[in-house]
Amino acid sequence: MKDKIKSYLKRNYGWMLILVAISGYVLISGKTGSCPTCVAITQFAGIVPVKAEKEELSKKPLEVGDKLPSGTVFAGSGAEVEIKN
Repeated sequence: MKDKIKSYLKRNYGWMLILVAISGYVLISGKTGSCPTCVAITQFAGIVPVKAEKEELSKKPLEVGDKLPSGTVFAGSGAEVEIKN
């Protein structure tokens, strides 16, 4: 039995190291916020709490001539952009 376990571990050692490395990267990047995808994964897993919104915005869509409400939005790169009125 020990020979089977040793042979299994020897065959799959590289894959286990890769899995640990990827998991560590996702965890660290999710906690630091350097990777938006990793943040989403860690929030989904419950490791990092989801940031609660400060106030509920109105649900009606903006029309031509409307002003944007004050607040913070996220750019495609993941950077926060603050909107002030």
